[in-house]
Amino acid sequence: MTKKKEKEKENQDTVHHPHDKFFKQTFGTKSVILSFLEANLPKEIFRQIDQDSLILANREFVSAIGKNSNSDCIFKALIKGTENYIYLNLEHQSSEDPLMLLRFLEYNAQLIRQHLSEHDTTSLPAIINICLYNGNKPYKGPTNLHDLFPNLKQVESYMFAGFQLVDLHTTANEELLNWKQAAGAAMILKQGIHRDFCE
Repeated sequence: MTKKKEKEKENQDTVHHPHDKFFKQTFGTKSVILSFLEANLPKEIFRQIDQDSLILANREFVSAIGKNSNSDCIFKALIKGTENYIYLNLEHQSSEDPLMLLRFLEYNAQLIRQHLSEHDTTSLPAIINICLYNGNKPYKGPTNLHDLFPNLKQVESYMFAGFQLVDLHTTANEELLNWKQAAGAAMILKQGIHRDFCE
């Protein structure tokens, strides 16, 4: 993109999204974000942030399919007394977004991938998502991920709480026989790891 086009885009952003531009310039500064976090985060979480290490992180992600996306403000800091990181993902909204949680979920997955590519670790960072809303009516959209699944209340304790592991390696053959129609396929998969699967 040429400098002229970049300037034109910047001018368009200033006209069409003045709140976003103000938000990013203001909340992108360390002193402002620390004051905001101290006022709005639970004290036990804010106390764990190593303020000296707090920096504004790269907010542009490239997904696995090559699609670019941008978060508004992402700060990164060490958790006090550890080598582990916490990210603070701050999004500005002037209108209600009923799928805001989905956007946070997508950003979080991309942020974790980015973190793992930058750090030699398998430990995932902590991520705190915050939506700063300044609409002209109270925000009534869902703020809990489970609220997006109104017909699945019976499995609420399972969704996003991990995954159910079925380990064929430790499952006895006798138990597999109780799987009825699935027993044969399970047996083949279990034994197939030890020999040529095609044979």
